[in-house]
Amino acid sequence: MEPTQLAFSFIAITLLALIARWLFPVKKQLDAERVSRNFARCYPDLVQGQAIIADDGAAALLPIAANDTEVGLVTQPGDRVVCRLLVAADIAALERKDDRLHIRFHDFTYPDLDFMASGVALDTAHNLLKNLDVKATKNAA
Repeated sequence: MEPTQLAFSFIAITLLALIARWLFPVKKQLDAERVSRNFARCYPDLVQGQAIIADDGAAALLPIAANDTEVGLVTQPGDRVVCRLLVAADIAALERKDDRLHIRFHDFTYPDLDFMASGVALDTAHNLLKNLDVKATKNAA
């Protein structure tokens, strides 16, 4: 393949991706109803608590009723909703800075998460994830 043909193909694909992003933007952020519905679709047997939704609407944490060793995580990368069940072993590091909770995962295929919230929502999210680690340490002993 010639370099000019490769360059024009790259430019054409990039332009098509930008046009598609401009014509079909992701406008719908996560809300309590979407989080609950999608999490129930992925984990129908689990009873979920009240969702803690990030201020930017890109992520939510869900306590699991009668199970304090797992936390539901719902994220929206692009136009898809991804649900995941977290246990203490999934979290490599948890760091709180101002209005942000930085979560680093052991799974290299899952990107780090910046959970941005304020006030009570941030405190609740931080305590929920921090308690996972405390419970795991107690259960291991």
